[in-house]
Parts: sequence; structure tokens; C-alpha cells
Amino acid sequence: MPGYGLSTRPASANKRQIGFSILEALEQVLPNATTRPVYWISHDRGARIGHRLLTAPSPPPNVKAAVFIDIVPTLEQWRAFALPQASIAYFHWPFLATPTAPQVIEGMGGDAFCRMILARGRGTNEIGASRLEAQGAYEQYASIFANPEAIKGSCADYADGGVAECEAQKREQAAGTKVKVPLLVIYSEGSLGKMNDVEAIWPQWVEEGKLETVPVGDGHGHYLPESADEIVAEKVIEFVQKQQAE
Repeated sequence: MPGYGLSTRPASANKRQIGFSILEALEQVLPNATTRPVYWISHDRGARIGHRLLTAPSPPPNVKAAVFIDIVPTLEQWRAFALPQASIAYFHWPFLATPTAPQVIEGMGGDAFCRMILARGRGTNEIGASRLEAQGAYEQYASIFANPEAIKGSCADYADGGVAECEAQKREQAAGTKVKVPLLVIYSEGSLGKMNDVEAIWPQWVEEGKLETVPVGDGHGHYLPESADEIVAEKVIEFVQKQQAE
């Protein structure tokens, strides 16, 4: 995502605009990118970009299907904060959306803040957690988040994911806007599923017959692509092969 790692912060943190920008970048590096089928496979913030992209008034026609990992729609996540346990578990959502968040994080140290957030989402599966931390991943994440520009970029993303995104999703829900391509949602039972009724929420946001959901248990936390990589890879491959066969 532009603005999170070593990339330049985008002029706007609007997720729909960023989604189209990512597809434009794809056109620069892959031949026939505008016509070849694209499968949007994404975790958390990237999945939110994919969701906004696929509910645009004119969604990209070559995005044939999508995989969203460990999210419910942004509006639904904010609604879940009515539960004290959810608002405490996801405290960083409202915090990062505030104008003073970058200064507070820099005062704590972006690397220290990053380690704290990673630790909170690691889950209780120790094998999975060791995969998340493997090959110096924590050190890499923390060192990047020590950069003030990366802090500002991530905070801008959460700020746009507050009032602006929620109001847009309210309007679209009222107009009956839904994801129209096949969608696979993979989620952690003990993390996201503990705070949200994932199986009940997503059918309200996706055209009938287009949705598949896969819960992942066994103590795996939020970072499923790392901690439960074999499960995620298997389900993604099955899903993509099914789309290609149809």
C-alpha cells in the first residue's frame, strides 16, 4: 500500500482512488494488464481497498474475483465498537484516525508502537506466531515504522477510514450497492470472529451466490497470511482455480 512502507505517501488516502492507482501501476509492469483477469487477494487494509474498488460506480471489469482476509466492511467494524471488548481490542482504529496520532506515536517511538500492535494480534498459536516473527520480520516492520512518513501515511489511511469511508458506505448500502464478483472471505475465529458475526455480516454486502467464507481456528490471530500460511494458500488456490474453471 502506498504510504506504508518505503513508498511515497499518496496525495489522497481514499481507498477507492488508491485501488485504481494500484491497477494503473499494474498496467506499467505487466503486459495486457487491462484485459487479463485479475484476482484481488488482500489482507486487512488491502482488503478494504479491494472492497472500495469493487463497489465503485464503475468497478474495474478485469477484476474477476477477490479474496479478503480477516476483515468485515469498515462500517461494520466501527459498529462493533459499541462492545467494550471490541473497542479495547481495536483501540488503534479511533486513535490512528485522530489528527494528533502521528506526534503521539513519534513520542513513543514508531518502532515500539509497531511491536506493540503486532504482539496484540499474534494469536495464541505459538507455531503460527513463530512464522509471523520469522526471518527478522518484526525488526523489518518496526524499522520501517520508525520513519515519520510511514507513521503519517498509516494514520492518514485510518483517518480516511473513519467518517469519510463510513458515510460513503452508509450511502452505498442504502442504494443497494454490493460486491458483484465472487468473493472469498477468510477470517480468524478467535480474533475477528470473536468480535463480529462474520457469517451474518458479509452476505449483506455481497450479491447472493457470490460469497464463500472460511473460518480459521486453532488460536491463529489476525495475521493469517503468515501464521496460517498453508491454510490460506490452499484456500486461495482452490478458489482461484474454481474461478478459472467457470
